[in-house]
Amino acid sequence: MLDDKLCKFYSPGWLGDLVAATLQDLPATIVDLGSGPGSLGHAARLRWPHARLTTVDIDPDASAFTPDRHCLQNHVARNVLIDGLARALGVELGSVDVVLSNPPYTRVRRTRSITRVLERAGLAEAVAGWSTIPADLVFLAQALLLTRPGGTVAFVVPDTMISSETMASVRRLLIGAHKIELVIQLPRSTFGRTDALAFVIVIKKSALGGPIRLAAVGDAGLISTRVTIQAPAGVQRLDCLYHAAVQPDPSRASLADLGANVSRGRRNSRDVATSSKRIFHTGDFPDRPGAAIVVSCEAVRSGATRDVLAEPGDILMARVDRRLERKICFVREGAVEISDCVLRLRLPELARERALSGLLSEEGQIQIMSTIRGTGARHISARALLSIRV
Repeated sequence: MLDDKLCKFYSPGWLGDLVAATLQDLPATIVDLGSGPGSLGHAARLRWPHARLTTVDIDPDASAFTPDRHCLQNHVARNVLIDGLARALGVELGSVDVVLSNPPYTRVRRTRSITRVLERAGLAEAVAGWSTIPADLVFLAQALLLTRPGGTVAFVVPDTMISSETMASVRRLLIGAHKIELVIQLPRSTFGRTDALAFVIVIKKSALGGPIRLAAVGDAGLISTRVTIQAPAGVQRLDCLYHAAVQPDPSRASLADLGANVSRGRRNSRDVATSSKRIFHTGDFPDRPGAAIVVSCEAVRSGATRDVLAEPGDILMARVDRRLERKICFVREGAVEISDCVLRLRLPELARERALSGLLSEEGQIQIMSTIRGTGARHISARALLSIRV
């Protein structure tokens, strides 16, 4: 379920059950940050009926739990992003056994209050100079401040936290200071009306590190893939299907190993619509993946710095598209300028056929699918493309 106003993807009931089932704790105190209707808190309540549960949400209309007659459950209406959260909840910093959350997937303007929270949680270094901060990162910082050493933080987080290159510093700080016990990759169908890619991350605060367990849940709701990685690989990425795709055959060469060079077009959608000459865009890919295309020679080098031309022997791939893994072709004849939604893959002549076949193979498609990010119009970076093994 999606709340567009607060950018919150409400957890379905089965997800709350999954999160609770992954935890081996016997907590006396539990906090659910950004509780919404209370799916995570409800699952925790069923599993640990004798624990004291506190739900927190800024939305006054959130269908959170009402206090029970045993005073084991209460709700606090408060903005989780503001400093002083422990005091508002009536708990000591570093005293809570388990903190759960499915935070809003949005960015917020940096404030002094947010900066203080990030600094005390040891995460400020990773976002130094950023004017806006992912809300889920601030929620995570608050959770780390609330949790006792050895306690557990279990969050439902977006793929940016897990696999984005810009968040690698966050992963490095987390892995260096705490133990990431488990990361579960969820199916894209988890939140109904959106195909947002999300993960469950389970962290033991201030515990010794070690191997990181990764898992993936299939569309049937069952864990279908398991992988164990070492900490350095986790700094790079923490998504199970990515590591499952790249682990089995490390003897295969990556596109970078084959000498590939990736260039992104520079013409935006307005240029595509208004230009007097053809600019190859995502809608121009042939229906059959891997097909050869013949373009006219009207695209000539004008000397303009914005021109990125696709020429015979080049492989083209959509950079942004809902089905980008299927939008692959190669240029047989002619030359054409490409838009900024298209990547040009240029390789030595002897490596071109291998690269194209590898990208179109089942293994290549799995790697691409595990590498692309985002919701709706998904995207892939040049660096991620170069890492694919063929």
